[in-house]
Amino acid sequence: MSFEHPECFFKGGECCRYVLKWAKPASNNLSSLRNLTLIGLGSAWGLHLVSPEILGTSMLYPASLVALLGAYVLEIKERRKVEERLAQIQDPTEQLIEQTNANYNNALVTMDIGQAIRQETNSSVILSSVLGVLNRRLGYSFGVVLLFDEARESLTYGDSYGFAPENLEYLPVAAELLSQAREGSKIWESFVTQRSLAVENLSQNRPSHPAVAEVNATLAVNSFACSPIVCDQVSMGVVFVGYFYSDTKASIRESDLSLLAGIAPVLAVALRNAKLRREQEVQLGEILALEESRAIIARERDRAERLAEDLQQTNEEIKSFAHIVSHDLRAPLVNIRGFAVELQASIQEASELLVPELPGMDESKRGALEMILNKDVPDATRIIGSSVQRMDGQINAILKLSRLGRRELIAERVDLKALVEGMLQTLSHQLETRQATAQVADLPVLHCDRFVMEQIFGNLLDNATKYLDPTRPGSVRIEAERLGGELLIHVHDNGRGIASEDMEKVFAPFRRAGKIDTQGEGMGLAYVRTLVRALGGRIHCHSTFGVGTTFTVSIPAQRP
Repeated sequence: MSFEHPECFFKGGECCRYVLKWAKPASNNLSSLRNLTLIGLGSAWGLHLVSPEILGTSMLYPASLVALLGAYVLEIKERRKVEERLAQIQDPTEQLIEQTNANYNNALVTMDIGQAIRQETNSSVILSSVLGVLNRRLGYSFGVVLLFDEARESLTYGDSYGFAPENLEYLPVAAELLSQAREGSKIWESFVTQRSLAVENLSQNRPSHPAVAEVNATLAVNSFACSPIVCDQVSMGVVFVGYFYSDTKASIRESDLSLLAGIAPVLAVALRNAKLRREQEVQLGEILALEESRAIIARERDRAERLAEDLQQTNEEIKSFAHIVSHDLRAPLVNIRGFAVELQASIQEASELLVPELPGMDESKRGALEMILNKDVPDATRIIGSSVQRMDGQINAILKLSRLGRRELIAERVDLKALVEGMLQTLSHQLETRQATAQVADLPVLHCDRFVMEQIFGNLLDNATKYLDPTRPGSVRIEAERLGGELLIHVHDNGRGIASEDMEKVFAPFRRAGKIDTQGEGMGLAYVRTLVRALGGRIHCHSTFGVGTTFTVSIPAQRP
């Protein structure tokens, strides 16, 4: 009998197919000859009983003895042929039983691996599960999985079993050495050619490449079987199992090599699916984050629209307030100023009428009346006039602040350096009086509202000059820098500085910080902040009392 295995499931076939062939045994001929001899002997005795005269007794007995001896000899030869035939059948039968057991074990291995990794998305868990099954089912001393790195340049350590703790730390180094060896490494050859390989007796046959020899000597590897991890014709790594030097009687089995070749693609698919699931989870997380961002943007847009409506309403209220200030508050001021003038005229007339009567009055009454007419009433009317004038100035300042905030910007080309130098020219007398110098750095050319820039830097430079310290030479410096999408313009001075407790008053209307020994309404910086906001920018003040102050105007670097 002959035994053939033309198709194997673990080598890529659809199933395992076996062919058994038997040759016609020679014992069949001996059996036929023996049977014919016995039939002939029986026929002769039958004929003798019917007609004794045909076959005489003298011939029949010797012929019968010869026939019986011949049949006995044929029986012995037939038995020997049967024994030989049974011996021939025994080896293929044992091979068939061995292959059947191997296929059963392979099926169990494949089933265990499938159950272990079918829903797993963690690559480390997949490798650990597969190697655990190989360790339980195949009985090899060790197993290792090496994977191709993300740069697709070398193999990296994935996972293993069977190695001593000191060798576990060496395995990543071994993977790097095997990648460097390339042509001298069977592991790399299996990975590149995408073929399963088996290597025996490394303890006796030292590898030619020194890196591979070092790895084998360090890990004490004697033999191994390896198979590439391939998915969609792309090599992802290699899995190999084997024995150490101490396992002298162990050898690589063909069935295990076939099993390894069947497991590697399953491992490849599992690793690829795990990677795809991770990418899918990342994409899902990004989608959810994007949706959340969209929801936040929608909420912020609604909030911004509500704030815009509130701002519009506030602006309308400011306009109404400005109208009230310009009309309703100014009218009483006009009346107060008018009645104060009339009171002054009436007192003058009363004084002229009472002058002739003064000599005849009592001295004390005359003195009190003169005090009222010549001092108290004039002082009161003068205070009323100055208060009215001051309040009128504050009303005008509020109206100006309101108009500046609502001013329509007119963009034009503005050479900021030329603008600042022109303003310093108008302040040259004040600078000379305070023995101060002014430095202007290379300021940019802007496309913005010239009036706004003149108001902003006119107020800042006027303040810087006005509040210089008279006890030391003054210094004013203007410079600019770009930071991201903003243009920062700094106005430095070494003046009096602003105390920390007064910093909150700096930009408030009608509030003046520090010693008040200069003229002004306290509205200059309030105007500046309003105008800077109109440009879409910010203004910041940094000051050290007794050292100096820096105002920084931050506006968008590019304005339409």
